[in-house]
Amino acid sequence: TRTFTIDKGVLRATVKSYSGTYNGSVHTFMEPVITMAASGTTTVYYSTVQELTQENYLNAGSTTRPVRTNPGTTVVYYYITDDQGYCYPVMGSTFIAVKPQCTVAGYSGTYDGSEHTVSAGYSAGATIYFSTEKELDINNYQTDGTSEIPQRTSAGTTTVYYLAVPDSNADENSVVSGSTTIIIDKAEPDLTV
Repeated sequence: TRTFTIDKGVLRATVKSYSGTYNGSVHTFMEPVITMAASGTTTVYYSTVQELTQENYLNAGSTTRPVRTNPGTTVVYYYITDDQGYCYPVMGSTFIAVKPQCTVAGYSGTYDGSEHTVSAGYSAGATIYFSTEKELDINNYQTDGTSEIPQRTSAGTTTVYYLAVPDSNADENSVVSGSTTIIIDKAEPDLTV
């Protein structure tokens, strides 16, 4: 007699993250694409609270794909099983990132003695930060940025950097950054002879 050992097959999954802009709709990532070494069915478990393992996926996971509506990032842990037990499970994480809507327009005009600034619009659930000193990112906006919109009165140019940050669960995937300028040209002298 001979004994043969047949090892479990390989289960492969492609789970793509989602990154988009807030529009009031529900967002989620695409259904995982799964390939198996053997034919059969699979079940995908999700959690937004904790990493899923062989020990906890049945109690801590859900078969409903998580969604996100408001600006921010949701990390999603997944655990994929072969229902027949022919393949080893696959586990990992992905994310749903919803960026706030954000428009910041510069100003260009001639000196008139008044203060001028940029105009900024952004979606609910976010705050916009500004700096005239340096570009802002997820790591420095709290120390180098301010929610006060910069102004300029005198002739010249001011570069305004901005970062729109979701009010909850913000990371580098869910912010909007950029720069614009406030340009005030010198006024022509009013000469009468």
